[in-house]
Amino acid sequence: MEELSDLGKEIILLLVFEEAFDNIMAETKEPNKHAVKDELRSLIVKDLAKPAGEIESGLRQSFIYDSDRMFEYTYCLTAKGYQMMEILIQKKNHRFKNN
Repeated sequence: MEELSDLGKEIILLLVFEEAFDNIMAETKEPNKHAVKDELRSLIVKDLAKPAGEIESGLRQSFIYDSDRMFEYTYCLTAKGYQMMEILIQKKNHRFKNN
């Protein structure tokens, strides 16, 4: 399993559906938008998340997007990201059952 920060795990669990950056920011416990931006970039590099579309134009993204404008995109999980989400949920449920 990939090593993820607590923020990375939190973001993965938020991306059940396609989410705008502002929604991701609002739902995390991290108050610093640049920390969220950096963590999301890390998830993209690890092929756990990907940009899905540009908010303003409604264009669906292909293989290129402008990472300097991350705040203007929506994001979703990749297949690998969904597998990671499943692992995280199983671990969370296991801890809950043992407490």
